[in-house]
Amino acid sequence: MSLGKAVKRVLWFELIWKLIILGLVNPLFREIYQTYVASAGIRFNQNMLLTFLDLKGGLLFLLLFLGAALLIFYEYSVIINTVTLYRRQGERFTLPHVMKSSLWNLGVMRGWSLAAGSLYYILLLPLVRIGYVNTMVPLVVIPEFVFGEMRKTTLGVAGMLAIYAVEYITYLLLLFVPLCMILGHRLFGAAAAESVRCWKVLRWKQRLLILGSLVVWERVMTEISRYWRRSPLGN
Repeated sequence: MSLGKAVKRVLWFELIWKLIILGLVNPLFREIYQTYVASAGIRFNQNMLLTFLDLKGGLLFLLLFLGAALLIFYEYSVIINTVTLYRRQGERFTLPHVMKSSLWNLGVMRGWSLAAGSLYYILLLPLVRIGYVNTMVPLVVIPEFVFGEMRKTTLGVAGMLAIYAVEYITYLLLLFVPLCMILGHRLFGAAAAESVRCWKVLRWKQRLLILGSLVVWERVMTEISRYWRRSPLGN
């Protein structure tokens, strides 16, 4: 199978998946959330945190959070499995077959692996948003007022640098986690350990190639974002 056909199947899946998320999943999650908010009598930000800290609200938040994590993991599974099947010379496959077989990958998202994996897929990857992008939670942004206050003091600036350092170092160390979980059927803890081992066995040339690719990705995405801020789409 040619690379072009494999890319075409990935793009078809992304189109289908985005329609499912935007047309079905997001409205369903929003309706569940808004129904609970209305029944709890929440107005704007009043008592928002305390309301979701009670048993009923906490369970609802956990349900939506874990559900989103499973949907993100499934999207990555289909894409990674499609690319892997392309790499196997002579392997013939169809997109429905890959989508169906990728459901088995959800088995590694269980127990502690589900909890840690959810934090990884919903918070860390969308926060760094380099390389791994998903439809359900495309990005996570730290509010500007947090950094705005920190910039006022030397200690705050040092804290900002520490946050960025921890964020990106953690991301790099766990870069291969999705591959290990999906292709190696590892739970999150085992996948994290294997990701670190992958860095150790790579040659310096391979490490620099990966790091260079991530830098190029970040620069390209930044410029695209700047362009759309200057030239927003009309109705």
